[in-house]
Amino acid sequence: MQRPHSLCVDIVERLSLGGQTVADFCFGSGSALAAAAELERNFLGCDINEKNLDPAVMWVSEHIKK
Repeated sequence: MQRPHSLCVDIVERLSLGGQTVADFCFGSGSALAAAAELERNFLGCDINEKNLDPAVMWVSEHIKK
């Protein structure tokens, strides 16, 4: 189940500061990583299911500030 993006933004915002790294070791859809990208945090993630990689990369790339 994908976590709502707004919830992930709230969690990342409350639990990290700019410049810190957010790690998600079961990233699934990439919601937490997208939130970290949107808030200009560094991020890293991994997932056992390789089918999650391409959709998560696309989702996260949409939230990276340019």
